[in-house]
Amino acid sequence: MWVWEVDDHHAYQLLIDALRETPFWGRYFEIVDLLVGTENGYAHTYGLEPLATITT
Repeated sequence: MWVWEVDDHHAYQLLIDALRETPFWGRYFEIVDLLVGTENGYAHTYGLEPLATITT
């Protein structure tokens, strides 16, 4: 499992497009699924305080 953090959706799209052009995509491992999420997305959508967050 790999986890990437990007500033916006466009940056994520650029990352995936660049990865597709490498030998890693489909040759060295199988891409089973891409799970896209946003940190505290539910709280941001409904105007709530997040229950937990990850700080680095």
